[in-house]
Amino acid sequence: MTNEMSEQTSDKRLAFLLGNSAYGKYGDLANAERDVDLIAKKLQILEFEVDVHVNLQPGQIADAFNRFIAKLDEYGGVDTAAIYYAGHGFQEDGQNYILSVPDAHGEVEEVPVSFLIGKLRQGRRGQRSARRLLFFDACRDYLDTDATATSLSKTRSAERAGIRPEISVGLSDAQIDYGTDTMLSFSAAPGQPALDAVEESKFSPYAQALADHMDSVGLSLDFVLKRVNADVTEWTNGAQTPWTVEALKKPFYFSPSPLLFLTGNIIALVAVAVGIAMMLTTFMQAGAEMATPYAASAILPIMSLTAVLGAFTALLYGFLRAYSRALGARMDEANVGTELTPPFHGALGGFLGGIIGAPLIAVPYWWVWRQSVPGCQTFEWIDPYAAHNCPRLGYLLAEITLATVLITAVLGYLAVFFSNRIRQNPPGWAIKLSDTQRLLVGAMIGGTLTSIVVVPPLTAFFGSLNRPFLEPNFVMVFAVSCASILAFSTVNYSLERFSPARLKRSLAASIIAPILSAIPLAIVLLIMLQTGFIDMTLFWAQVGFFDSGLSVVQRYSFLFVAGLIYGLTFGAFLGLLVGLTRRLSDPWDEIPILKRLQKN
Repeated sequence: MTNEMSEQTSDKRLAFLLGNSAYGKYGDLANAERDVDLIAKKLQILEFEVDVHVNLQPGQIADAFNRFIAKLDEYGGVDTAAIYYAGHGFQEDGQNYILSVPDAHGEVEEVPVSFLIGKLRQGRRGQRSARRLLFFDACRDYLDTDATATSLSKTRSAERAGIRPEISVGLSDAQIDYGTDTMLSFSAAPGQPALDAVEESKFSPYAQALADHMDSVGLSLDFVLKRVNADVTEWTNGAQTPWTVEALKKPFYFSPSPLLFLTGNIIALVAVAVGIAMMLTTFMQAGAEMATPYAASAILPIMSLTAVLGAFTALLYGFLRAYSRALGARMDEANVGTELTPPFHGALGGFLGGIIGAPLIAVPYWWVWRQSVPGCQTFEWIDPYAAHNCPRLGYLLAEITLATVLITAVLGYLAVFFSNRIRQNPPGWAIKLSDTQRLLVGAMIGGTLTSIVVVPPLTAFFGSLNRPFLEPNFVMVFAVSCASILAFSTVNYSLERFSPARLKRSLAASIIAPILSAIPLAIVLLIMLQTGFIDMTLFWAQVGFFDSGLSVVQRYSFLFVAGLIYGLTFGAFLGLLVGLTRRLSDPWDEIPILKRLQKN
């Protein structure tokens, strides 16, 4: 039988976990059991089949491990077999041992690490696992070496009975025959003790760091362990430095993801495609009119070209981030574990969402305008001889894209900025709010400020062109679509937290959040329409602007005020949509309201 795994080997990943805490006089450990529970939960999420044990006494470690080995044999070998041990360990004459907890007689037993590795490597039918990963958080600094040596001198096998071992805390890799396709990670360097906790933590620094990074998407094991080593060294002020010995033939990924280079870039790729279509339409329109008295200005084609270049730059930026990530770079490092999105990514998501969402309002607006002007229906959309008062689709696409990009980019930045700020440093009035409430309130503040800063000048610009006003139903379609896109994009640009599961939640959130936020918005709009408030506001703005007896500043002030009223109607709800999409993209079992619904 060859030593190589057969083609029929199972692709399963199994893990044996043991946490020994109750050592009594030998040195109790507060966190070992919790460490094992923490790592087990992570491994289960990463689709490992876990076999968890705690506080095993003499004889029980070998029995439990032999049952684990029998399971590997039942599968005919597996892709990956892992061991995680948290407890006391020591070395004697260069050999490493893990230690059982005491039995009813107060005696302990050592188990050689070489026994565990040998069992994993080879069975009667060949290799039991194509890959072996061993994690030993087994150098805890509370071991009473004198009491342990006395006990072991009584309980060792016949050939070593009565020999008092000269043991020292800490493990060594000096004489381990770990073979190929095996990786061993020690929580501390050879001969160095490891800490059970730092500043009353519930977990050891090694277990906490490993749990923090092992599910990092698209990050190979060697980069995961480099991060673990860096964190543990920092947390312990250099008193503990993990140590790794590995001979893997190819990179191993706890959380492989072929989607890594697509996350965030999906939106950018769509934005590039939409931008190119818009640019071609604008340039064709401009080129067709060169032979008419209505030669197009170069500004609009340049605007459309700028949008395409911006989307392409965002696409390139996303690929460079993903490539850097694959090489081990830490992205959004300051925000890991806080579920915060950088405001820049909010603006970037808004920019891309604005490009994609612009046709959703430009095309129907062009169609309605075209139908409302007598004679325009007889001309093709790109006809150079169309009447001057007929709308040009290419120009509308460029103009409205500029408007949507301004609105959504500012919205993305401010919504993310204020939700982050209120969550991290809540003001007095927000201290009693939950994290979800702070997120939503901050996003709504950002949306409201966007409506104050951006919407009035845009309303003044478009209102001065003597065109049909944009009715609320058009704006609502654009607003909901673009805000949903920008929220989806900003969420999935955070590569440290990205995963296929998160991508699925983000897609679901981009459907659910618009519905939830559109309900209160629709109620407000219905009230405003039924009372005639919107019609009166628009009529008032038109009459004021076209009053030739007023100064330019006075005339434009009517449009600014109308834009402010218009914007405030939508701003808070757009911010709410962004906040809801971000929150629903988080694990649903961590959202308090969904937890309560699941319990009920």
